[in-house]
Amino acid sequence: MRQSDGADLPGTNNPPNADTGIIYVSSDDARQSILEAILRQDKRGRKHIVLVLPAKTDNKALSRSTDFDGLRGMRGDLYAQLVIIAPKGSTPAELARQRRFPVYPDLEAFAQSLQEDGQTDTLPSPAPPTGESGQQGRDQAPFTPADDEDDRMQVFPLASPQGEDSESTRQENAPEPALAEPAVPHPAENDEEQIILIPPPPRAQPISNYPVPASAAVPARSGTMAAAGGAPRLRRWWVVLLIVLLVLLPGFLVYQPLLNLIFVPKATVTITPASKELKNTYTITAVVGTPDAAQTQVQARVLFATSQTQQKTVNASGVAHTPATQATGMLTFYNTSPAPKTIPTGTVFPGASGVPVVNDASVTVPASVLPATGQITVPAHAVNAGSSGNIPANDLNAVTCCGTPAVLVSNLTPFAGGVDARTSRYVEQSDIDGTAATLAASLTIKTQADLVKQIQPGEQLVASPRCVPLISSDQAAGDKVDTVTVSASVYCMGEVFDQRGAYRLAENLLTTDPALHPGTAYAPVGHIVTTIQQAMADAQNVITLTVLTQGVWVYQFNATQLNILRRLVVGKTQQDAQSVLLRQSGVRQTSIQLTGVNESTLPSDPKQIEVYVLNVPGM
Repeated sequence: MRQSDGADLPGTNNPPNADTGIIYVSSDDARQSILEAILRQDKRGRKHIVLVLPAKTDNKALSRSTDFDGLRGMRGDLYAQLVIIAPKGSTPAELARQRRFPVYPDLEAFAQSLQEDGQTDTLPSPAPPTGESGQQGRDQAPFTPADDEDDRMQVFPLASPQGEDSESTRQENAPEPALAEPAVPHPAENDEEQIILIPPPPRAQPISNYPVPASAAVPARSGTMAAAGGAPRLRRWWVVLLIVLLVLLPGFLVYQPLLNLIFVPKATVTITPASKELKNTYTITAVVGTPDAAQTQVQARVLFATSQTQQKTVNASGVAHTPATQATGMLTFYNTSPAPKTIPTGTVFPGASGVPVVNDASVTVPASVLPATGQITVPAHAVNAGSSGNIPANDLNAVTCCGTPAVLVSNLTPFAGGVDARTSRYVEQSDIDGTAATLAASLTIKTQADLVKQIQPGEQLVASPRCVPLISSDQAAGDKVDTVTVSASVYCMGEVFDQRGAYRLAENLLTTDPALHPGTAYAPVGHIVTTIQQAMADAQNVITLTVLTQGVWVYQFNATQLNILRRLVVGKTQQDAQSVLLRQSGVRQTSIQLTGVNESTLPSDPKQIEVYVLNVPGM
């Protein structure tokens, strides 16, 4: 909320700044703060108090009929004129017009009305609008409040400023209270008379210094002394001030009941009720089978799901290198000479196939003893490694040896074992494991989804489903093959419990817990919040739940109790009333707002005391 004076009005011929108070109401301003701002502006001596309402439709303070009824009731206690600035056609504008408040669409229209009227004491009063032209008139000019009984408007005349040499005139229709003292004429130095107007009483103040309206104007003479200097005039004003003081003193005692009738004292008592937060942790068991609520048990189930078997064939990743090997065999030596012959190791003997072979050991061939020839057989091998060394039998057939025709060599049996060098594949364990992991991952996702589909509304998994892969392959690790085929399937299991049932059971435990309940005068507000802090399942599928439960209980006041509170504070000072209220059961905080003549003491009429109980938010 922002407050200003007439300097904010557009145009060049604005009224004096002190004559106009402007209150810019925000959409979230409280109704009480607006009323207090109006009273403060009125006490500053404003002639016009302008309420500029927000253009938005979410105005909380002045949007209902009761809000403007309150303003109309307040209008009779003000000296200033209340003016409403509201958007054309809006609900606040129509509500204000119905209660005969001056209504303008904006500050510019209000300022223009003041300039056209040519004075700043009161606003113009156009005739009520009729027809289409009347609708436009409703948007440009206000209605003047009627003298109805509810408003109790009091209009005090304003004294016209006078120059030193100007001719004075008497204020017409000035109010003359019955208890005011009569005007006392003073002798003058010449026959001319100057009318000195007593200004209207100041705005409403506490009853200790509230003024009484002054009586009729006091005549005085103006002459050469008034023209010559200010001393006689100053003395006349002191006389007038003395008369006013003499009138005010008895009026304070006489008019106080009258003021209480005009400015009805009211009190608004706002109570924040006592509240207590209840909080506890309960252990609830979920069992498979039939639960027993008396033993804090709820329902539990075990879920199963199995996937189909999938296969995948992959290449073996192991690589083996086999070196070439030499063929081996036996060589037989024959000696036809009468002397033995020695054959050294490594003697090379070419065969018919061209594959050379050598003997593996040194050998002495015995001499020939006719009719028999000497012979001996020794091991040998092909010189070159590979399958080419596998020569057939008699590839060496009586081959001359050692440079003499007397010694011959033959291979009576074939050579064998010669293998060429080669590279081959074999199955690694990672070939099986990697393929199985890929299959199990896709199968696990689908199988878990199938298991989750079995969960019923209101049930909750204790933990993520446990899934086990089942793996097999047609080859073992180390097998020298080019491919391997892996088969996989997945088996999943999980436990669920009745989550809604656990929440209801925990709420009931908190509500009926005798160690925590604050009493029958308290009732829960908002929601009771339950949170499962831990859930564990044992080998027998018994689930243990740890549930945190908390809520807010607020003291409940009924109409009889509120009437009792009103009667407890009637006629008490604001401080004593608060002290009494704070001692009552269910009252945590209180605030008191007073309006009227006496702003320090609560009204003696309980009907003028309104008691409101604030809402305490729950969880």
